[in-house]
Amino acid sequence: MTIIRNSKKPRGVVGVIAAVEGFGKTTTLGQLPGLYMLDVDDGSYGLDVPVISFDGTVSGMMALIHELKNDKAPADLKNIGIDTADMLAQMLTTDLCNRKHWSSMEDLDYGKCWGAFKPEWEKILDGLKN
Repeated sequence: MTIIRNSKKPRGVVGVIAAVEGFGKTTTLGQLPGLYMLDVDDGSYGLDVPVISFDGTVSGMMALIHELKNDKAPADLKNIGIDTADMLAQMLTTDLCNRKHWSSMEDLDYGKCWGAFKPEWEKILDGLKN
């Protein structure tokens, strides 16, 4: 009998911490081993964690993901924390509005604007998960 295990690349766990401000979400996240923080909300101030910076654009985020996927990530990187996902989405929707010359995500029909953003957001989240 032949038994094959672990034939698939292990995937990370995606989790969300939700609580009121000051509850310790970022501090809790900061305890993960090998954490690198994508800190778009400046919430990791005072924590001893490396912070990944990017230019706030979708193309900048995709370039960052490309670097991480192509063995340019630090050797000790085991976890990526996003503080906070809502601020990241806001930053990226601002970039989309700038590229499309919209004043806001409500410029057109509400659903059409968010429909344009959804594939970009999904591509980013999938890239970070992998």
